[in-house]
Amino acid sequence: MKWQKKTGADKIAVGHHLNDQAETLLMNLIRGAGLEGLTGIPAIRGRIIRPLICCTRKEILSYCHHHNLPYRIDATNQETEYFRNKIRNHLIPEMESLQPNFIKSIGNSIELLDQDRNYFEKVVAEKFNNMILHKNEQYLILNYEKDLSRTSGCCLENSEESISLSGNDRADNKL
Repeated sequence: MKWQKKTGADKIAVGHHLNDQAETLLMNLIRGAGLEGLTGIPAIRGRIIRPLICCTRKEILSYCHHHNLPYRIDATNQETEYFRNKIRNHLIPEMESLQPNFIKSIGNSIELLDQDRNYFEKVVAEKFNNMILHKNEQYLILNYEKDLSRTSGCCLENSEESISLSGNDRADNKL
């Protein structure tokens, strides 16, 4: 990030918007994603911020026209060989013909799914922490009487600690 070092900026703002969110959700849904994939693009990820993520492409273009602001549209957005562009140029217009507020509806769904994901992560983390009998830098000993598998539909895909809960040695698992 040479640009970041030159300017001294601690954040980088990018132009992702709600239409990008809808495209991402649909791409991930078609690929068979879980909650993580269905929550789209986060507004903040590390040093990257997306201040326009709640605005539709139409709203942004309308604002630019109203205030005589120049803007650029990537010419490759119209090429249909890319999966995202097929969704953007074919699937979304078809969905909008059925539901004119489709992009806003997808945005609402993403917000609800993100709330669900955050709740599930919290519940799973609490259950997991309740299973820990002993933990150090080399070993993690779990109480399997308080089994995580009883939390249906939840997983630890984004856990900071990656452990294996399978294998023959059920008393402890190396970190």
